[in-house]
Amino acid sequence: MGSAYEGVLQRLQMYRQKRKLNQKSMSQMMGVTQSHYSKLEQGKTIISAEELKNFDSHGCDMDYLLTGEECEETILNHYLGVCKKEIKSDFLQLMVWTIEQGINISGKEQKNGVDYTKEIRLLRYSAFEKETDSRTIWYWMRKASDITQDKMAQHLDITTKRYREIEKGRLGVNAELLAVLYQNLGYPPSVVFYEDVQNISSLNKVWQEFDSDLQKELEVFLKAGLEICNRNQIQKQNQKQNQEE
Repeated sequence: MGSAYEGVLQRLQMYRQKRKLNQKSMSQMMGVTQSHYSKLEQGKTIISAEELKNFDSHGCDMDYLLTGEECEETILNHYLGVCKKEIKSDFLQLMVWTIEQGINISGKEQKNGVDYTKEIRLLRYSAFEKETDSRTIWYWMRKASDITQDKMAQHLDITTKRYREIEKGRLGVNAELLAVLYQNLGYPPSVVFYEDVQNISSLNKVWQEFDSDLQKELEVFLKAGLEICNRNQIQKQNQKQNQEE
């Protein structure tokens, strides 16, 4: 067991104790028996992907559990939340571009060794290319990191054969591997589990590094962009209705 996963076990126990929950309550949240949960907390059994998703579905912070990093929501969540489902992909593209401009203006490319530009590249691939490409998020993470499958496997401390199966979607992952992924490459686990456009934790991290004046300047652009996206969607709907008539 590596240091990354030892931290996960410590945070899991601290989470339970801080909220004054017993192991039975935690086991129910993770969808396992009490005896199985006891093994998870002791590190005798590795937390599975399904158990992580169950944990997250109860309002728990899966990213914090595996990374030790907390990321608060920002105004970006508000704008993405109010935009209609039909335009979320388009608006995410605008949001990614806006954050990139903010990075260029502020020079906030890195903090504490975290390469934000790499995370933004991953979001750019997801927003701009994923709609026409069926490859998995693991492929896009590797591409954003600009490394080979062999190198990706080394970062994850697994064999290349195993990594290839993961990238093809034929093999699942567990909490230990996801903790190592974050430790060595900086990608939070929510990126793996929730590949939809609502996963903007990376954008929030960068946004929080901008000073308040730059945030206000970029927010004006985002607000105007959302209005344009909404108008375009209404126009498309009207055109479709006219064609049907």
